[in-house]
Amino acid sequence: MAFESNKTITLLPVVANVINKFRFVTIESGGLVDETTAAADAVGVSQEESLATASVAIPVMLLDGGKIEVEAGATVTSGARVMSDATGRVIDATGATARVLGFALNGGAVGEAITIVSQKAAGEFVA
Repeated sequence: MAFESNKTITLLPVVANVINKFRFVTIESGGLVDETTAAADAVGVSQEESLATASVAIPVMLLDGGKIEVEAGATVTSGARVMSDATGRVIDATGATARVLGFALNGGAVGEAITIVSQKAAGEFVA
């Protein structure tokens, strides 16, 4: 599938964690990236899995309004506003303080890669 209007940059992951492919990531202290936590804001989506080392940068596709593949953490509804679960996977957006990170172009089940249209990193709240 073609992905338009996306910018990919490389960022170093946090040392202690493995970052899985197609997960929302956020910038942590020291400018390192980690998988986004539940309902939190994100800077982009990891395009490769990292090892548990900060010495090898991984490509991150920025949330800039383009189409991006993200791994589903639950059943995702086509057309729904989406957010991150506790491990950076995409789920339907719920809760008044959850950050909307985009819209699902297609639905999917847990573990499947679905396509979203991303929103800028400072996403809107659900409520």
